[in-house]
Amino acid sequence: MNIIFEGIDASGKTTLLNETLKVLIEKGEKAEYIREIGNTPLQLLLNDVLIKDLFFQSKEKFNTSIYETFLLAAGFFYKQESLRNNTETINLFDRDIITLISYQKNIIFQEYGEKCKKFLENLEECFLFDLKKIDLVVYVSIDKEETFNRILARDNVILNEEQKKFLLDSKHQMEKTLSSLIEKSNIPVLYINGQNEISENVKAIVEEIICKN
Repeated sequence: MNIIFEGIDASGKTTLLNETLKVLIEKGEKAEYIREIGNTPLQLLLNDVLIKDLFFQSKEKFNTSIYETFLLAAGFFYKQESLRNNTETINLFDRDIITLISYQKNIIFQEYGEKCKKFLENLEECFLFDLKKIDLVVYVSIDKEETFNRILARDNVILNEEQKKFLLDSKHQMEKTLSSLIEKSNIPVLYINGQNEISENVKAIVEEIICKN
């Protein structure tokens, strides 16, 4: 069984994933945390890409946003091909291809502008082509001011206006991609308010997983 946790930075999705994992194991379920940049041969390189740079942008290391995008895509697709067929385990994925589409479409557009619109449409079609088994997407959302406050508290970073816009544009793109995913692939999405009590949200997530398992 494959559960994808999605949400923009500081939404609280990783905390909810970890708490969900604990509860599932306590209930006797075989469950595993699939890290965003782990579980692939590209782990060290992807770690270098993501850890050093806020919001997936690594201009110091890569010449183009397209090169960066396909490198990140290779990691996501490796996990899709190698892990999704394991039916004995409840796999909890911290982010997946939805994050890649949402953030990288934004980054590519910033670099190339209007001329890349058709390319971005085709890119999304390619990335969503023949998605391997996804049983549930858990989408965690919080309002914008809470997002900015949590990033300040967690990372000691005060976002400038450009960074705020990037993050909000990425959230909008993520929600558009989710709608497209529901329409084209009939994949169920559980919408979670990340500002609710953690225990309340975990209870809702676990109940949904157990119901589908």
